[in-house]
Amino acid sequence: MTKSDLKAPEPKRVKEWKLPSGVLSAALSNDGQKVLGGCLDGVYLVDMETSEISKLYAHDSYVSSVEWLSDRTLVSAGYDGRIIWFDMQ
Repeated sequence: MTKSDLKAPEPKRVKEWKLPSGVLSAALSNDGQKVLGGCLDGVYLVDMETSEISKLYAHDSYVSSVEWLSDRTLVSAGYDGRIIWFDMQ
């Protein structure tokens, strides 16, 4: 085995979205169509098909993590000490 056999393949950028502030956490929906962004100024939803970005809500401080619990429900945690459960309805 040579050194070149151990070389990892180069990653290929497929898509990219620019959110209004720094992203501290991201989570892909179960259907693979949406991404949540936990940012310095709130929680954002990115529709990967249309590239539409919408701010869902904010914490009183930075959002430290986001996660989908189901197709309609998400949870976020922030440096404000709050955990917010959100129903997309």
